[in-house]
Amino acid sequence: MALSKKAQEVVDYMTAEREKFIATANGLSDTQINFKSAEDQWSIRDIFHHIWMVEGLTAKLMANLLQQAVEKQLPADPDPEASMLNSLEAHAESWNRKFQAPERVVPLEAVSLTESIAKMGETRTAILAPLDELCRYDVSSLLYPHPALGPINVYQWLVLMGAHEARHGKQIERIKADALYPAN
Repeated sequence: MALSKKAQEVVDYMTAEREKFIATANGLSDTQINFKSAEDQWSIRDIFHHIWMVEGLTAKLMANLLQQAVEKQLPADPDPEASMLNSLEAHAESWNRKFQAPERVVPLEAVSLTESIAKMGETRTAILAPLDELCRYDVSSLLYPHPALGPINVYQWLVLMGAHEARHGKQIERIKADALYPAN
């Protein structure tokens, strides 16, 4: 079965944001990837590791939400053509605030950028695997709390994955603009 228009739009958004995010590390040296403006700040390598960890948890969440949809015998999606891309607008104020990542997704070990990018590909595949079946259901009431935004639905979680990479892409650009950032 093909994805609904709603689901495909979200996947396309996530894919576009992933491409932009990966591009932020293109051509960088190990010194640049590992640069930290302060000891308590993340490096570019750390940010990529964080994205991988967040997506790993989100993949588990998507599988869990599909199981819930099946168990609850949710009805069919009444509006599979609708757009969900702006569905987080009500959370814009919360999303635009700086907040501390939950401990379980704070990069503590030195994982290479190459490994993080490879794992990000694996976790993205796992996130999207249940979507073909999930998009058959009305998942608007199937909520799970985000640490900063509160309860959000399946599509909002997926949109958030793209927005999360966009947010951290901006963080990488700020790192690169630091006066002490290495030239190579």
